[in-house]
Amino acid sequence: FCEKPMASTVEDCQRMVDAANAADSYFMVGHICRFNPRYAMAKRKCEEGVCGKIVSMFARRNIPGWVTTGILPKIGPIVGDGVHDMDIMLWASGLKPVKVYAKTVNERGLGNPDLGWSMFTMDNGAIAVLENVWFLPDKTAMQIDERMEIIGTEGSVHVQESAPSFAVCDKDGWTYPDTTYWVTLYGGRLVGALPTELRYFGDCVQEGVRPTIITPEESMATVKACLAAEESAASGKEVTIEW
Repeated sequence: FCEKPMASTVEDCQRMVDAANAADSYFMVGHICRFNPRYAMAKRKCEEGVCGKIVSMFARRNIPGWVTTGILPKIGPIVGDGVHDMDIMLWASGLKPVKVYAKTVNERGLGNPDLGWSMFTMDNGAIAVLENVWFLPDKTAMQIDERMEIIGTEGSVHVQESAPSFAVCDKDGWTYPDTTYWVTLYGGRLVGALPTELRYFGDCVQEGVRPTIITPEESMATVKACLAAEESAASGKEVTIEW
């Protein structure tokens, strides 16, 4: 089991794919959002044709600056967090990005940009945009400002994780604690998308079947797209993504 992103280069991703396919073992990259029921339902509705032809996709995944102070010297927001939403976009839509233009801002000088915006052209002509800000104010109430919309010629699907479905107000003000991904309840039991993901991988190993909810090739495609966005931001030019 490998935490996302799969690797820091496409070449390393390919080596991992080759090794996983050649080995008599089990391999899965932890794209936790696939185990969030809201995103899984978004994929189902896209597969059912609710959207018609997809023409636009947008995702936001922003977090407070204090969370990322120790992370930015190692990885930036496009690859660090954009992989979540690019993965869901590719999974739900069945499309692939063929071009990308991205911009970043490095305000704190911590080695990687504090934020990135990436605009992809998909292989059917649709536009997909990623907003990844690792510099929300430290007093931001939510742990993650997270949302996605997929719009088509016939309809749309919307995932809203930032709305305060659970809120706490104390002497310091309002907060919106996460109740979706991992939370400890019921006398120390971990519940949410993370344990569901790990349980699925464990079940695959016990049953002797390779994971299919997420494959190594899909994980590599997500890294490839996000690295192309970083390349665009660094060069100031649109980058073509070859498949």
